[in-house]
Amino acid sequence: EHFLGNEPTPIESSLPGKIVYSVNLPAHVHFVALDNVSQAGFGKDQLAWLAADLDQARSDPNIRHIFVGMHKPLAHNGVTTHSMDEDGDAAAAESDAALQLFEHARVELILASHVHELARFYQGGIRSYITGGLGAPLVRAAGDRAFHHFLVVDVAGDAVTVDVVPFDGKPAFAPDNVADDPGD
Repeated sequence: EHFLGNEPTPIESSLPGKIVYSVNLPAHVHFVALDNVSQAGFGKDQLAWLAADLDQARSDPNIRHIFVGMHKPLAHNGVTTHSMDEDGDAAAAESDAALQLFEHARVELILASHVHELARFYQGGIRSYITGGLGAPLVRAAGDRAFHHFLVVDVAGDAVTVDVVPFDGKPAFAPDNVADDPGD
């Protein structure tokens, strides 16, 4: 009620009782927002909606990039278990199913928060970020990954760059590029 269906954001959720939607943005980007907070996991209805939405986006010749955002990071991400792993076996299985859909649709970028630090990694070959440093108390055990920041995602043709910007306004490290080696 605070973020959707109002004048600044006229988007409506695709599923009742959840914040689930997709929108086509400039630069040929299809952005998908998923809800893994209002229940444990995604739920069968959301996974079915996601499969149909990704199929439609991939078949649209005007869409060149697909990005996905959600609150909790996917399970089995290799960075933290403070993610969908904590929601039980069924939620972890739904996380794995969503990742398979992302891989099939050639999603380029996964954005999540929940963990109050920064992490960048590849999951299923997809560039992924945990960006939980917008202003909440930080996870001090995270060391140099615990700083307040935001991400700037820039799309220019086929190039997608992500800059991590601390609140002092200077990039934290060199921007990522979609052509980066997933082994980095």
